[in-house]
Amino acid sequence: MSTRGRIFIKLRTEDKGKDLRIDINKVPLEHPKFRDEYFTSIHIEKETNYLSIYNHWDSYCNNGLGQVLQESFHSYEEVLNLILGGNTSSLIGKYYRPYANEEDYLMQAPKQHNEINPKDIERVDFVYLYDDCQWWFTEVGYVDKWISLSWYINNH
Repeated sequence: MSTRGRIFIKLRTEDKGKDLRIDINKVPLEHPKFRDEYFTSIHIEKETNYLSIYNHWDSYCNNGLGQVLQESFHSYEEVLNLILGGNTSSLIGKYYRPYANEEDYLMQAPKQHNEINPKDIERVDFVYLYDDCQWWFTEVGYVDKWISLSWYINNH
């Protein structure tokens, strides 16, 4: 059974209103068909505060997505680049598998949000947020209670 998750990043003001595109050279991609031509730029609306992607497998905190995010994605630029790659099937270190490599990128592109609310996170088990140089997480149903991911991993 899958343990599904959603990964959010709080956007910096300077990225709003721009066209952004993944830098494929900064995120090694596991699938051989997943080439640079697959991607296109996405326009970030000026009122967008968050981008998010879906992750299908192993989204739990310890020994799963949470630990990979905490240990492998340390900067705003790294996290933004990951999210610009679109939805994932799973993350393994800094390598990731696309959720649906046969589909058009725009069907798997990041979602734009003004705020994070329960409708944004339906049908997932864990939610991760990169904000102000730190990872946070919550479980669905507790979107108002964010926990430091580093604290959780170190104490559980």
